[in-house]
Amino acid sequence: MKKFVIELKCKKNINSDLSFIGISSSQKGYQYLCESIFIAVKHPRLLKSIKLFILPKVAKIFDVKVESIDRAMRHSLESAYFKNTLKNINKLIGFDYLSPYEKPSLTHFISLLAEHNMIAYNKMTKENKNNLLKNKQKLFIPGLIKNLINA
Repeated sequence: MKKFVIELKCKKNINSDLSFIGISSSQKGYQYLCESIFIAVKHPRLLKSIKLFILPKVAKIFDVKVESIDRAMRHSLESAYFKNTLKNINKLIGFDYLSPYEKPSLTHFISLLAEHNMIAYNKMTKENKNNLLKNKQKLFIPGLIKNLINA
């Protein structure tokens, strides 16, 4: 698979996770959350300080102020919390991580979903690298044999 296809699959997984949790795709915060989680998946080192590194990158992508992005994402989380759908995070992850009435902070939420999606992203990229190595070996082994025979 090409890198572009892997990134599209990762974004699709993030979108399905956000909609499963109960965040409406019609909200601006949904788009910002999706992009910030994707950046965190691609660059896990940035998870140490989400507000200093990830939010400014998202602001640059959407050409919006960092404060409005932060507010829109918080609003999306609060609306999902008041709809009582944040409890689906536990179903998504596979174990009881949050209590039913616990509302995670924005940074906690982003890091939680980023870590959940990093596993699938890393598997896809490793498969891609393995396929490239197999294809290169198939292409270059006959040439090596010819070089050994002619030498």
